[in-house]
Amino acid sequence: MTFPLTGIENANDFYSQHYLDEVLDNDLKDLFLRWAEEGGASTPARLRQMAGDYLKLRDQLLRARTLEDRVALLHDIAARLFGVLGYALQPEILSLEGGELQVLACYRGSDGKPALVIALAPFAPDEDAEEWSALGSRLLQSGVGEPALMPDDTDWETAATKLVFADTHPPRWLLLLGHDELLVIERAKWSRKALLRFDLPDIFGLRDDKLFRATAALASFDSILPAQGAAALLDTLDGNSHKHAYGVSTDLKYALREAIELIGNEAIRHKREVSKEKVFDRNDLDLAAQLSEECLVFMYRLLFLFYLEARPELGYAPIQAAAYLKGYSLEHLRDLEKLSLQTPEA
Repeated sequence: MTFPLTGIENANDFYSQHYLDEVLDNDLKDLFLRWAEEGGASTPARLRQMAGDYLKLRDQLLRARTLEDRVALLHDIAARLFGVLGYALQPEILSLEGGELQVLACYRGSDGKPALVIALAPFAPDEDAEEWSALGSRLLQSGVGEPALMPDDTDWETAATKLVFADTHPPRWLLLLGHDELLVIERAKWSRKALLRFDLPDIFGLRDDKLFRATAALASFDSILPAQGAAALLDTLDGNSHKHAYGVSTDLKYALREAIELIGNEAIRHKREVSKEKVFDRNDLDLAAQLSEECLVFMYRLLFLFYLEARPELGYAPIQAAAYLKGYSLEHLRDLEKLSLQTPEA
């Protein structure tokens, strides 16, 4: 299960990307084997079974002309999706310092304080489908009165930041559902806007078992809020991600040191053998300091460019442009380095 999986986005490195690419699949192996034994009763299998219902409800929602109808249909999607993922929905008005919020569910810890909140983010008929309104919806009443909502033009990011996580006792987890996306947000990672984003049309449209397994593993109730005394799977994965990132950074440190030594030695060789300079006639300490600084600058520039080229979604390097890819990119230089040179001219 190599990331990025179509349909699941590891936004702003919720987990380290290298961990997701190289290690996650092995860490989830036992869970996948258990699901295979459960067959049709497993969470991934039940997600597959609801694919048709989701796509039908989404189509009706997009054609709905009023916010009331859209919210009602989004509520139906939420009931099916969260039910499959193991959550019990019980709408309530959550009192927060910044106001009151209509939520689908609020799970509390043993101290009675919110641990996980589930909310909807519908879009109004005159809004673009990408523009979600604030977390609450005045239209999802459950017999408990009219909640005090944030202004209608407040987007969900502002509401999450200034209402949910700004509270004196904020929940650790926020699950936010729109017609196209499910967001899993953890309070400690929200400062850098890190989250897991599940693209529902892709997940249910592709009907890919890998996607269903990954969604179930990363978004289900048992993975986030397990039975008391049990370790949460997402916390275990987070710990493994940090350990792996430390291992990678340690390897990178030694690789970086070796690269600097190679560059420095090559610079000395070029001065002595090509430029015919008498290297040791000059102040050795000045040369060493200058060479060390220039090698460090050179290596960090390379690392910076490698990062930008590995993250085309940032938009800083025109990695999709053929002229850049074949004429300027470090990826192209790496491809050239792999070529076998058979003649002096080559």
